[in-house]
Amino acid sequence: MPSEFSNILYKAIIKKWGAQARYPYGELVGPIGELGQISVETNALLCDNNVTWNDFSDDVMSCLPSMVRL
Repeated sequence: MPSEFSNILYKAIIKKWGAQARYPYGELVGPIGELGQISVETNALLCDNNVTWNDFSDDVMSCLPSMVRL
């Protein structure tokens, strides 16, 4: 039933949108999560602005100075 999906946020990619076309042609990538959840909406904002939020690799972390414990 379509109403079951009305509170789910999805990621989609617009492939093309002609100057005279009323609607774009695109591809549904998949669900991000349920609306109203902070982590889901934060991920959607980051994704929408092309910000990656992956953890740093071990190689990158090894280049950082060690933490000083107080």
